[in-house]
Amino acid sequence: MIALGVSFAMIVFLQLFYRALVVILVFLSSLGSLSFTAFMWYNYAVAIGAVNEADAKHLLQTKLLPTVLVAAGNNYSAAATNLTAFNTGQLLDMLTFTAIRESNYLLPASVAVTIATVIILAVLIWSRKSLLLVASLFEEASLSVFSMPGMLLQPFITLSLMLLATVYFFIVGSYILSIRTANVDNHGMVRFVEDPATPQVLLALPHLFCWLWIMQFFSGCQKVILASAVSRWFFTRGAKLKKCHLNLCPTCADTRDLILYNLGSVALGSFIVALVQFIRIILAYLERKLKKSKNKTAIYVMKCVLCCMACFEKVLKYVTRNAYICVAMYGDGFCSGAKHAFHLLLSNAKHVMLLNCISGFCLFLGKVSVVIITGFAGYSWFRTKLGPTAPQAEFIVPVTIACFLSFLIATSFLNVYEIAIDTLFLCFCDDQQRNNGGDRPYYSTARLQRYMSGGAKKNKTMITAALAKKSAKVIPSKSTTLPAVSQKSQLLA
Repeated sequence: MIALGVSFAMIVFLQLFYRALVVILVFLSSLGSLSFTAFMWYNYAVAIGAVNEADAKHLLQTKLLPTVLVAAGNNYSAAATNLTAFNTGQLLDMLTFTAIRESNYLLPASVAVTIATVIILAVLIWSRKSLLLVASLFEEASLSVFSMPGMLLQPFITLSLMLLATVYFFIVGSYILSIRTANVDNHGMVRFVEDPATPQVLLALPHLFCWLWIMQFFSGCQKVILASAVSRWFFTRGAKLKKCHLNLCPTCADTRDLILYNLGSVALGSFIVALVQFIRIILAYLERKLKKSKNKTAIYVMKCVLCCMACFEKVLKYVTRNAYICVAMYGDGFCSGAKHAFHLLLSNAKHVMLLNCISGFCLFLGKVSVVIITGFAGYSWFRTKLGPTAPQAEFIVPVTIACFLSFLIATSFLNVYEIAIDTLFLCFCDDQQRNNGGDRPYYSTARLQRYMSGGAKKNKTMITAALAKKSAKVIPSKSTTLPAVSQKSQLLA
């Protein structure tokens, strides 16, 4: 219950402080890259003797930190007291790495880190408009989730189905692994042994693949249902419907459409992902067997193959998720939906990069926060009930289980938010591609229209051209002149 409450509070927190999170993330990225660059060059300067480490410590303790504290509003005596309590030279001691300074590659590494920092800062400056778009998408996602709170129930339905399927496959798998053949030995005793003609591994592998497939199938169904609900909300015209409409059961019609039209697409996408996962499991099993042979070349090659397969699975899951969104938006098949999603993402690659980084980081922080709060609450409760002298071994297991369950609950809640963000982004890209704001009006809100290609000036020009073209076809009479002007002024406004 604590995890449920904290997860819901985290969604509210993302809605209220999404802009602050984006600003903090950009600030931390810039500060972290600059700090690491300064750290590398400091070690290089000390290594070549250009900087005396003792002088650097003295400068930090007597000049820099007192200046910072005075600038923060403290007087010099308070600064001296703080510096006496904490030896600032320890700060540089913590940054002293003898192995780094003795490395022959310290200068190339420092140059590489500097180049990476310049690239990061240039990308952040170049894509500042995309950062504002990401913040607006966070706000739109929060609005869609709170307009359709029934979407938050969908993960529990999916988790229940996955749990039932897992229990079923576990029971059937235990029966498969317990298959034995009766064998009578020389003493007339009957023993049940494994039949070499039908190895258990060959019987268990299809069962394992079916379990992977059904897990991905249920996950894909949830993505299609949620994407359909969010895209339906996005393409509903009228600000009143977007802002005030409260739909407690938004997924009923979308579930019906999934069953009637999209099950085949979800089955194909989940089959491909499950096949890649199945191959990875087989390769991991072979890699484990190769360790006994002590063939270093084969082990190294197998590790490289496993790494490539893991990367391929990540990319495939990303493409599949966006393909499911296009399946929900347009009713396409899986292949055509994947192609459509690829073109939309490729044409908006700059926005995609920042959206994935920022949204992924913010949602990860949300999951970690839920786990930490739940674990701290569980630890405090056990400490209160068992007393401060109770050994931690008595409650570390239930607290760990509670943290694991809270992570699952937080992932389920925030996955709804993630699907909403991805769906709204693809809807935004499609709206920008199909419409022009004139004879084909945008479905996006005015806040999102500011970040479309060309900006508001281009949209205003397109509206004027569309109206001029329409006026050229029909010559207005004197009685229709004023309404036409009024309509034009309203559109331009």
